[in-house]
Amino acid sequence: MVAPVRTRARARAGSAGGTDADLSELVHGLPALVWTAGSDGRVDFQNRHWAEYTGLPADADLGAGWEATIHPADRPSLLGRLNAAIEAGTACDTQARVRRFDGAFRWFQFRASPRVDRSGKIVKWFGIATDIDDIKRSGDAAAQSEQDLIDRIPASITIANANGENIYTSSWGVTRPSAPPSVLRGLGFVSQLHSDEQDWVNAEWLRSVRTGETMELEHRLKRADGTYRWLHVRVAPYRDDSGAIVRWYGLLSDVDDQRKVEEALRRSEQGFRLLVEMIPALVARWTPDGQLDYVNQRLLDYVNTPPIEAGLSASTDSFRRHRLRIASVHPEDWDTWLRKRLRSLETGEPLESTHRLRRADGTYRWIHERVDPMRDESGKITGWYAVGIDIHDSRVMEDALRAARHRLDVATQTAAIAELSASIAHEVNQPLTSVITNATMGLEMLDATPPDVKGARETARRTLRDGTRAAEVLLRLRALFTKKKDSCTELVDLNDAAREVVALSRGELQRTGAIVQTLFSYDLSPVRGDRVQFQQVILNLVRNAAQAMEGVHDRPRRLTIATERQDDSFVSLSVQDAGTGVAPESFEKIFEAFYTTKNSGMGIGLSVSRSIIEKHGGRLWAEANQGPGTTFLIALPAGPSAPGAD
Repeated sequence: MVAPVRTRARARAGSAGGTDADLSELVHGLPALVWTAGSDGRVDFQNRHWAEYTGLPADADLGAGWEATIHPADRPSLLGRLNAAIEAGTACDTQARVRRFDGAFRWFQFRASPRVDRSGKIVKWFGIATDIDDIKRSGDAAAQSEQDLIDRIPASITIANANGENIYTSSWGVTRPSAPPSVLRGLGFVSQLHSDEQDWVNAEWLRSVRTGETMELEHRLKRADGTYRWLHVRVAPYRDDSGAIVRWYGLLSDVDDQRKVEEALRRSEQGFRLLVEMIPALVARWTPDGQLDYVNQRLLDYVNTPPIEAGLSASTDSFRRHRLRIASVHPEDWDTWLRKRLRSLETGEPLESTHRLRRADGTYRWIHERVDPMRDESGKITGWYAVGIDIHDSRVMEDALRAARHRLDVATQTAAIAELSASIAHEVNQPLTSVITNATMGLEMLDATPPDVKGARETARRTLRDGTRAAEVLLRLRALFTKKKDSCTELVDLNDAAREVVALSRGELQRTGAIVQTLFSYDLSPVRGDRVQFQQVILNLVRNAAQAMEGVHDRPRRLTIATERQDDSFVSLSVQDAGTGVAPESFEKIFEAFYTTKNSGMGIGLSVSRSIIEKHGGRLWAEANQGPGTTFLIALPAGPSAPGAD
């Protein structure tokens, strides 16, 4: 008997976008960190994803507690931007790293916007932080189940005669009225109703008795403790074979607690709806089979689509027919987006996509979208929750920075070539100058009367000597960039060579804060080659490793140098750092001449190092660590039989 009242209450409290419980589930289920703050910027609400991501208690991040989860290097910038936005009363859009429960930091896009009252005063801040570190994180938000509003429904049976006079009332439990049953007989029950409803209920009852229609309504009844509680009343006629009413049977159910909860839910719904509508993101919800059943107003305004056009099936035919009117994806991005969406519906895997969306003004802007499934306890998908962030401005800025960086790299390489050319010219200029000087003196001696043949012969010898020296300089420079073998070799212990490099670099390593660890194999075979060149390679790798860890602050700057005997044919030396690592696409580029990932440098060191190792019949390459950082490895032929032994 309570269900109809509940339906009517939902109808009064609900709206086109979903119920309050739906919105609560939506906010807590969004694959992003959602929060609100007071006008002073202190956080007063965070969705469940905050606690799940940081691993902290639910209330630990409220107020200013959340600041401890921001990376120390990003905290001043983030707080500065947020405080500036609060002072100016404008929206904020920035990025910072947030510490996960396992201690790892991931980049998030922070966006916040204010809500103002009619006078223009800021009364609330709404924000969202979206994981943009590798554009694939599973936002995990537990489903919020609706709590049972009423543990048990106290009810009473009443019987009235054909004239509508009460003749029987059963036990009422917690809703027992203040008057005894004898007073309630006839029409005496009206006196126990709330004064605001006595005339109305009495008129409705007499109308039902007169027309023979079922009466269903809600009113307040006075209890024995003097308080009034709401009852849901349904009274229906019982007729004899002739159709005449002989009795009226009524069921009275206590719905006071339910009404209070529904009123609280209405207020809660307004708050959650305001939160979903105010966060600076495009929010949507899909049914398990992919049918769109909710979008926030910001998304509707963004694409200028009426709500009636939002309910689209995710089937291929429907998508192609409507061209996704609720999200006008750029034609060049359409097939990729559709393929990802259909694959998610088929496999149940989360969806991440970066594509262009047509805005209301007709321009296309880049959007980063995350769609995650919500599952029940059995693992069945109950819905899909999507959040989209406009990243167009940051992407355009990144493209501009990338182009500027490319121009700078070209300029740097040009300058490096000029610097190298000047260095070569300097090395060669001195012996060539001597050659010219000696040749001039020789001519003068031969032109003398009589000719100074002896002096001319001596200047010719000096000319030959300086010409040979110039040739040797060129050969030495050429050897750095070719695989031509050097005939001057010796047996070299890589352990001793590495120890000397560490000793020579101790000052620089201490300055960079590097912690050196050596793991030398003591049954290592010697290698044949140029000891100085081997040390030049090791020194270059050690310096690169130390420089790669200068920006590391959340872990030890450990630099490990290890040697190992691979087999009877090769020995290896590795230099491992705990730095920021090398992008996968750059593992081969870093060995190219004039390619560098550092802010300074010519980009020649690794190229020259590989040339030296390959000249000795070995290999030099790089590998990514299991954790942070990179390992550079050298493999050289072992023993006297190595290349160059003859």
